[in-house]
Amino acid sequence: MQTALTQRRRLAVRTVVETLGADVLPDHPRGGYHLWLRLPRGTDESEFLSAALARGTALAPGTYFHADQPDVPRVRLSYAAAPTTADLVTGIH
Repeated sequence: MQTALTQRRRLAVRTVVETLGADVLPDHPRGGYHLWLRLPRGTDESEFLSAALARGTALAPGTYFHADQPDVPRVRLSYAAAPTTADLVTGIH
């Protein structure tokens, strides 16, 4: 399980940075199940999440997980929940 999660995390980090840019992912986790993606200032988190879901990608709003949310909107991407690594890459794209 650890090996599979490590491979998925590395793939997700690489794909996010290559696709969306390094600013979107200022912190690269050393473990866990999720990436926290930073959205551009002024982005409406709800609209972003709705648009992603309409394209088949479910994300979680950062406000669900932080009582003291910073002024930069974030979303949580679970690299563990994607059925396959191909689905993970497709979802990020």
